[in-house]
Amino acid sequence: MSSGLERLGTTPVDFAVHRSSLDDVFLALTGKQGGPAPEPAAAAAVVTSKEKQSA
Repeated sequence: MSSGLERLGTTPVDFAVHRSSLDDVFLALTGKQGGPAPEPAAAAAVVTSKEKQSA
């Protein structure tokens, strides 16, 4: 297939699709820059405080 494309003056690279990273999509949707993932201890603290509120 690539030899046929080369004869037409086209390369497979011309058909490559740019895939956005998750950060690019998040920025486009929210207008905010994404940050690092929360620390596991911070996530556990949130769950613990919610459990205390519901008790």
